[in-house]
Amino acid sequence: MSEYSTNYPKIILPVTFLFNIYVFTWWLEIGERWPFLGDIRFEFILGATLAVATILTPTGPTNKRISNVPIYSICIVYLLVLMFSQFFSYDFDTAWNSYINRVVKFSLMTLFISKFVASPTYLRYFLFSTFLAFFKIGQEAMIGKITGSQVWQNQGIMRLHGTQGSMFGHPNSLSGKTLSLLPFMLYLLPSVKQRWLKILIGLQVVFSINILIFTGSRTGYLTFISFIFYVFILSTKKWKLSVLILLTAVMAVTFIPGQYQERFESSFTGQEKEGRSRNARITLLKDSWEVFLDNPTGVGLLCFPKVQEDAGRRVQETHNLYTQILAETGIQGAICFLSFMIILFRQSFIIRNELSKLLESLNAWQNRSSVKRQDRSIINEQMDIKLMLCIMNATIVFLLVRLTLGLFGHDLLEIYWWVAAGIILSISKMYTIARNRFEELTQVHHQLHNPTPFTN
Repeated sequence: MSEYSTNYPKIILPVTFLFNIYVFTWWLEIGERWPFLGDIRFEFILGATLAVATILTPTGPTNKRISNVPIYSICIVYLLVLMFSQFFSYDFDTAWNSYINRVVKFSLMTLFISKFVASPTYLRYFLFSTFLAFFKIGQEAMIGKITGSQVWQNQGIMRLHGTQGSMFGHPNSLSGKTLSLLPFMLYLLPSVKQRWLKILIGLQVVFSINILIFTGSRTGYLTFISFIFYVFILSTKKWKLSVLILLTAVMAVTFIPGQYQERFESSFTGQEKEGRSRNARITLLKDSWEVFLDNPTGVGLLCFPKVQEDAGRRVQETHNLYTQILAETGIQGAICFLSFMIILFRQSFIIRNELSKLLESLNAWQNRSSVKRQDRSIINEQMDIKLMLCIMNATIVFLLVRLTLGLFGHDLLEIYWWVAAGIILSISKMYTIARNRFEELTQVHHQLHNPTPFTN
């Protein structure tokens, strides 16, 4: 597709449907919930079908202002470096299986999003299918809290757990999942017009509060504070946000039960009611650093626990993204991951700034021209650009939140990085078309209101 296209790509309905089913299925782990779907490898069939569909789907427009080459390039380099690194791993079978199942397969999400989320309309579908899956997880946690079926004592307090056997079963994972959704809810809520959507988001906010408080996750508490800080830094309405933060703090101190306030305070005092989680994390941090020093090229993906076992030390994951990268992927993996993040942030801010300029130009043109303010074409363009801008802001905060969570968890082999890359690629392509549509729109209105004089 050329750079000057003014039409968003069309994705055939069956592919759009299958893609959103795949997104919903992945987050909810349908194969685990319904074993017969797991037996027929339903998720694999969906993924394989979509992989074929990507070949048949036209590429988005090229863009001289915002090149997507750096993201594609670093993704390929990252995959290749990790692949070759596994041949020198401590346990090849474990490392290779982890690479295929937790890196290659997850990276397909980048490809799927960049291909199938090809317009603001498809972006809305994608957001809805993702939100619906998270809504279901939040609803299950709420029922689990009310009935007590998912609450039991852990580390001296009553902690809310996710559905057992799922990727969100542990309280920290459930809290981290919720924090990942918060940026998108925060930035989307003001722009949502439909009442039923506002109600759904409002319910999800309630579900999120329930999860953040009652999981008793210190990781979640500290990351939530970081989330507020990131939003504050990026906000243009710092005074209003400051008041909201102050009210939130007062409500937290007033209404949050004492055992969870004490849990938060133990993040700083180190005094735990039960267990020695903090000391265990420090030990793992030191062990993973030592493993890296002994193996500068890495011991292989998910091989750190095996090294620990053979060394007679604590057999657990690193519980830290950054020492996990060093210990399991080595210097080369650390350089690639750092480059990956730098490029994602750089592209995100470029797109964010360009979208802001485009929205300002559209509003300024509308204000000074003779165009009716209720012109449907103008309103549609404004809504689409605002949506893209909201999602870019949310994606930046989302990445910051995930990197903060990485201080307390081994999240290298999670899908979040690939989701962010796909969203950035997708909106970059949409921006190109939105800019061309704005230029075409202004030209059409200019011709209508300033017709060329007829001459013989």
